[in-house]
Amino acid sequence: MMRKILPNTKIHKFTFWLLVSFSSLTFAQTPNEIYVCSPCGLDCDKLVFDKPGICPKCNMAIVKQTETLKEKKTGKVAILLFEGVQIIDFTGPFEVLGQAGYEVITVSANLSVKTNMGLKVNSDFTFTNCPEAGIFIIPGGNISKTRQSAEAIKWIKQYSEKSDVVMSVCNGALILAKTGLLDGLTATTYYNAIPELEKNFPKIKVVSDQRFVDNGKFITTAGLSSGIDGALHIVEKLKGKPQAQTVAMNLEYDWKPEDNYARASLADKHLKKIFEGNDEPHPSISSAKLLNTEGNKDKWKVQYELTATTTAEEIEKVMEKMIMQKVDWKKEKNILPTNSSWQFTSPEKENWNGFLEVKQVSSNANSFIVTLRIDRTKKNGL
Repeated sequence: MMRKILPNTKIHKFTFWLLVSFSSLTFAQTPNEIYVCSPCGLDCDKLVFDKPGICPKCNMAIVKQTETLKEKKTGKVAILLFEGVQIIDFTGPFEVLGQAGYEVITVSANLSVKTNMGLKVNSDFTFTNCPEAGIFIIPGGNISKTRQSAEAIKWIKQYSEKSDVVMSVCNGALILAKTGLLDGLTATTYYNAIPELEKNFPKIKVVSDQRFVDNGKFITTAGLSSGIDGALHIVEKLKGKPQAQTVAMNLEYDWKPEDNYARASLADKHLKKIFEGNDEPHPSISSAKLLNTEGNKDKWKVQYELTATTTAEEIEKVMEKMIMQKVDWKKEKNILPTNSSWQFTSPEKENWNGFLEVKQVSSNANSFIVTLRIDRTKKNGL
């Protein structure tokens, strides 16, 4: 016959007391977590709580302080401003990253700065009180004073080291290069600044055929609007391509990441020396007006309208002399008295053909159209 065992009430009470006491002891040994309001920009951001929940002030979630500190850094973008900063260099990335949901702040040595076009901007922070940010943007513009300031370069280097992603825009690469953080990496910059970056920073591999260069943490972009593409690349990199595509569409920006348009790679770079400088005008030429300049990486055409009291043959001779004095081109032949054919080898060791033509405008005896064209492949005349 089985006996029914009745529960011992005293034992059960003791067991319950023991479990509760042990649990309390265990919790007491765990370090107290600090809870704070999710960042909302209100005064309650400064409040501290002892457990998760809902903030009574703003109704945002109360979370662990360690989580929100990480979020505050990774979700924040800091953009450097300085006297003479190029407007599109900082406003382009500002718009893109702001649209992508990042909190964007600005920082400068002094709170108020004036851009290269005279726009006055008040920064959010100075070097002394700027919070950390996961993304740091260094724009270009009139950078002379900034890169010559030991204080600015030191701060930029230290701040860059704390950030997760650092991007320079335009000739802002020269500022970033001054910190030494680009040594051993590949970089690009504004097309007119590429020779300076190559000359002054030999430890950097400089490229001219990319709209932006991503080394992982450090990104450099080409000039001006290239900063928009660099910022969209950051969004794609950190939040995914669909998010970047959505931002581009919202901005009505024709984003083509596979296109890789780079101003420095265009063929007109081979014509630059011919037309730059303060040459004494030929006495017979009274004016010159640019009519057209267009092309791509493989070809380029420039056209001018000249007003002159001379002949097309004489203008052809003047142009030929200017070409021979300024660039290392070899003349092949004169197709006609007012047409000539040339050949040259680029610094990249590529063979090019050049063509010069001068035509008199039929309706005006003192008006002439001068066309200079270069082509990587064609050898025919104009």
